[in-house]
Amino acid sequence: MTLMQQLIMWQQEQARKEHLEPYMVLQFNTIKEIVRLQPKTSLDLLHIKGIGPAKARKYGEIILGFVRGNSINKDEISTTEGVGGDLFSEAQTVNDLAAHSSIPASQSMHYDQETGEVIDDQDAVVSVTDFVTMMDTMLRTNFRSVRIQGEVVGFKQNASGHVYFEIKDRFSVMRCMIFRDRYGLSGVQISDGMEIVITGYPNYHKQYGFGFVGTMVELYGEGALKKAYDDLKKKFENEGLFAPEKKRVLPQLPERIGLITSRTGAAIGDFTTNVGQYGYKIIFHQSRVEGAQAVDDLMEALATMAKKNLDVLVIVRGGGSLESLQAFNNENIVRMIAQFPVPVIAGVGHEQDETLTTLVADRGVSTPTAAARAVRESWDQCGELVRSKEQMLTHFFERALRQMQEYIDVKERNITNALEHIVSSAHILFHRFIVSAQNVTQDIDRYKVFLRTSQKSMIQAYERRIADSHKTLSISHVVNVLRRGMSYNVERLRFFHKTISHYDPQRQLSLGYSIARDAYGKIVRNCGDVTVGERIDIQVSDGSIHTIVNEK
Repeated sequence: MTLMQQLIMWQQEQARKEHLEPYMVLQFNTIKEIVRLQPKTSLDLLHIKGIGPAKARKYGEIILGFVRGNSINKDEISTTEGVGGDLFSEAQTVNDLAAHSSIPASQSMHYDQETGEVIDDQDAVVSVTDFVTMMDTMLRTNFRSVRIQGEVVGFKQNASGHVYFEIKDRFSVMRCMIFRDRYGLSGVQISDGMEIVITGYPNYHKQYGFGFVGTMVELYGEGALKKAYDDLKKKFENEGLFAPEKKRVLPQLPERIGLITSRTGAAIGDFTTNVGQYGYKIIFHQSRVEGAQAVDDLMEALATMAKKNLDVLVIVRGGGSLESLQAFNNENIVRMIAQFPVPVIAGVGHEQDETLTTLVADRGVSTPTAAARAVRESWDQCGELVRSKEQMLTHFFERALRQMQEYIDVKERNITNALEHIVSSAHILFHRFIVSAQNVTQDIDRYKVFLRTSQKSMIQAYERRIADSHKTLSISHVVNVLRRGMSYNVERLRFFHKTISHYDPQRQLSLGYSIARDAYGKIVRNCGDVTVGERIDIQVSDGSIHTIVNEK
């Protein structure tokens, strides 16, 4: 871009900021003189017609920056004074500065005493190239992106792929051209008689004069849009682009979500509100979703997102007319989605809106909210599965607990029955022991009587035998008879001692059994023999225990 073009663009922008006419910032002759003289200092600026101390203070450093080749950000352009300091605070100092300037002044040049600007009485002459350059720059600056509707006439496409045509309405005709790449991105096949909306900027070419350079072309009218939609849909169907077997399965439990939509639309809020709190990392790419620039934005967003490490890509926008959804019926957009490296969810429009983007996506849904539900679907199913397994585990645990409780109850009853049987057996055994002990005592008493009787009988028999026998008994024979009698009696005594020892109550107590008696000394044989609160005595091997019944 030449210095003149830079200065003219800055002039237009500055005038727009200050709400002035462009010539009130800098006249074209002044711009031309800046280009011709290439001022190096603020003093040099004061010798250029149309620049006085006030403008030197206000714009001096910016103008000198352009001359020096510095890149000036238009956002940094200041509309306040102070750029030039106090060097030119008084207009009358210009005359003194002029006297020391190295730039000679013409005889027709003088200074305005009020403003300090250099006045040149000669009329400026502009070359054709300078004027055309000025016109082209001013047109581009003031009409950077214009949308124009009209009918196509004289359409042709050269060997390079660039297209040329005219658009007209009832009263006017305008020459247009679109470069090959921009025409291809538009996804529209232009023909004569077609109503279109072309987006671009005016151009004043040095050789061909005024024209309009298109950056995007769209069909105009519901009928034309519907026909183009149907034709492109049929083309994709023939290619198998919408075939179910080409749809990829959405990943389970996605974590890295790519999101393409407008930052200001309602769609982004609908999606983020309904996608759920599952710890996603959402990589967002801003894109216009309507208008001539939407196609460029969407293509840039898709190209950028294709390089990201994503699990799934989501494209959403709200509903609208067929015209407002044109970007999502663009052939280039559809093919980029079909070739995207990860599965794509498209939630474009409402129930009645069926865009080609929706048809080609791996999961096409009708709204941004439905797209959010598609993302969270596997997470929701996982949550349901966890809850189901939790209920199942709880059920199994409760059932196992009931079974264990029943098992414990059975064992408790068995133990109780066994203890009751042991106690009952002990009672029976003790009773038998008492009876046996009593029988042993009686037997001992009988055997004592029997021994005494036997001894007396033996003595009487011996005496009778002595008296009746005529032969003499030896002492040894008598001793033997006595020994046999005594031995028999000793064996009987041992048997009785063993029997008494076996049934001795003290021996049973030493084995762990006990004898419970109530307050009256009566043996307690079952629970019915006592009442709660009654005092009982329990005899064990080494003594007695006195206790009170608390529970039965």
